[in-house]
Amino acid sequence: MYATHAALPLMRAQGAGHIVNVFSGAGRTARVGASVYNAGKWGVGAFSEPLRQEVYKDKIRVTIIEPGAGATDRFPQNWGVGSDLQSGGATFCTGFAYHYA
Repeated sequence: MYATHAALPLMRAQGAGHIVNVFSGAGRTARVGASVYNAGKWGVGAFSEPLRQEVYKDKIRVTIIEPGAGATDRFPQNWGVGSDLQSGGATFCTGFAYHYA
Protein backbone atom coordinates (compact mmCIF):
# COMPACT_ATOMS: atom_id res chain seq x y z
CA MET A 1 0.00 0.00 0.00
CA TYR A 2 2.88 2.36 0.71
CA ALA A 3 4.33 1.77 -2.76
CA THR A 4 0.93 2.35 -4.37
CA HIS A 5 0.44 5.61 -2.53
CA ALA A 6 3.97 6.71 -3.47
CA ALA A 7 3.40 5.89 -7.15
CA LEU A 8 -0.07 7.45 -7.50
CA PRO A 9 1.13 11.08 -7.75
CA LEU A 10 3.58 10.08 -10.50
CA MET A 11 0.91 8.18 -12.41
CA ARG A 12 -1.51 11.09 -12.10
CA ALA A 13 1.16 13.51 -13.31
CA GLN A 14 1.88 11.39 -16.40
CA GLY A 15 -1.84 11.02 -17.12
CA ALA A 16 -2.07 7.22 -16.83
CA GLY A 17 -0.78 4.18 -15.01
CA HIS A 18 -1.35 0.57 -14.14
CA ILE A 19 -1.26 -0.97 -10.68
CA VAL A 20 -0.93 -4.75 -10.46
CA ASN A 21 -1.51 -6.45 -7.11
CA VAL A 22 -0.77 -10.14 -6.75
CA PHE A 23 -2.21 -12.12 -3.89
CA SER A 24 -3.23 -15.63 -3.06
CA GLY A 25 -6.59 -17.14 -3.87
CA ALA A 26 -6.73 -17.56 -0.09
CA GLY A 27 -8.22 -14.09 -0.18
CA ARG A 28 -11.41 -15.64 -1.56
CA THR A 29 -11.63 -18.84 0.45
CA ALA A 30 -10.76 -19.44 4.08
CA ARG A 31 -9.14 -22.56 5.48
CA VAL A 32 -8.97 -23.81 9.03
CA GLY A 33 -5.65 -22.94 10.62
CA ALA A 34 -4.91 -20.07 8.25
CA SER A 35 -7.16 -17.28 9.49
CA VAL A 36 -4.46 -14.63 9.74
CA TYR A 37 -3.04 -15.58 6.34
CA ASN A 38 -6.52 -15.51 4.76
CA ALA A 39 -7.31 -12.15 6.34
CA GLY A 40 -4.06 -10.65 5.05
CA LYS A 41 -4.72 -11.87 1.52
CA TRP A 42 -8.32 -10.69 1.60
CA GLY A 43 -7.03 -7.27 2.61
CA VAL A 44 -5.11 -6.92 -0.66
CA GLY A 45 -8.32 -7.40 -2.63
CA ALA A 46 -10.24 -5.16 -0.27
CA PHE A 47 -7.65 -2.46 -0.92
CA SER A 48 -7.49 -2.97 -4.70
CA GLU A 49 -11.17 -2.99 -5.58
CA PRO A 50 -12.09 0.41 -4.10
CA LEU A 51 -8.75 1.82 -5.29
CA ARG A 52 -9.91 1.15 -8.83
CA GLN A 53 -12.98 3.29 -8.20
CA GLU A 54 -10.83 6.10 -6.83
CA VAL A 55 -8.29 6.25 -9.67
CA TYR A 56 -10.21 5.30 -12.83
CA LYS A 57 -10.92 8.95 -13.62
CA ASP A 58 -7.14 9.50 -13.72
CA LYS A 59 -6.76 6.74 -16.34
CA ILE A 60 -5.02 4.48 -13.84
CA ARG A 61 -5.92 0.82 -14.18
CA VAL A 62 -5.91 -1.70 -11.34
CA THR A 63 -5.37 -5.41 -11.92
CA ILE A 64 -5.65 -8.10 -9.27
CA ILE A 65 -3.95 -11.43 -9.95
CA GLU A 66 -4.90 -14.37 -7.74
CA PRO A 67 -2.73 -17.41 -8.44
CA GLY A 68 -4.45 -20.57 -7.38
CA ALA A 69 -3.30 -23.49 -5.31
CA GLY A 70 -0.64 -25.88 -6.46
CA ALA A 71 -0.41 -29.45 -5.29
CA THR A 72 3.03 -29.77 -3.76
CA ASP A 73 4.50 -31.92 -1.03
CA ARG A 74 3.51 -29.25 1.49
CA PHE A 75 0.06 -28.53 0.09
CA PRO A 76 -1.90 -31.56 1.34
CA GLN A 77 -0.48 -31.36 4.87
CA ASN A 78 -1.10 -27.64 5.25
CA TRP A 79 -4.49 -27.35 3.63
CA GLY A 80 -6.10 -30.72 4.14
CA VAL A 81 -6.35 -31.40 0.41
CA GLY A 82 -5.99 -34.99 -0.67
CA SER A 83 -3.76 -36.43 -3.36
CA ASP A 84 -6.67 -36.29 -5.83
CA LEU A 85 -5.17 -32.99 -7.00
CA GLN A 86 -2.25 -34.85 -8.52
CA SER A 87 -2.60 -37.08 -11.50
CA GLY A 88 0.33 -38.87 -13.04
CA GLY A 89 2.82 -36.34 -11.69
CA ALA A 90 0.86 -33.39 -13.07
CA THR A 91 0.48 -30.36 -10.84
CA PHE A 92 -2.91 -28.90 -10.07
CA CYS A 93 -3.01 -25.15 -10.43
CA THR A 94 -5.84 -22.72 -10.87
CA GLY A 95 -6.11 -18.99 -10.53
CA PHE A 96 -7.89 -15.79 -11.43
CA ALA A 97 -6.96 -12.40 -12.79
CA TYR A 98 -9.26 -9.45 -12.46
CA HIS A 99 -8.63 -6.41 -14.59
CA TYR A 100 -10.49 -3.27 -13.83
CA ALA A 101 -10.36 -0.68 -16.59
